[in-house]
Amino acid sequence: MLQSEKVVMDFRNSEAQPQPVRTQILVIEDDPQMQKVLQRIFRDQGYDVTVCGDGQAGLNAFRAARPAAVILDLVLPRIYGRDLCRTTRGPGDSR
Repeated sequence: MLQSEKVVMDFRNSEAQPQPVRTQILVIEDDPQMQKVLQRIFRDQGYDVTVCGDGQAGLNAFRAARPAAVILDLVLPRIYGRDLCRTTRGPGDSR
């Protein structure tokens, strides 16, 4: 299980208890049934899950959220998974 060391303070109550930030996982999968399965599995394990149905949406979500992990289908509409992987792991990417 991925661990997050970030803590967010919730000042809405007087005790201001630290609230752990849930680790973000990005699922890029075009099969709706597989999307539901993966989303349910990771949410049940305590992760925040973003699901995208094509490569371009996945690339946009990756750039916006910088998730801790990406579950990537290799055959996707708009941008193939291998190309998406190369793009996100390219020379300008520090991850």
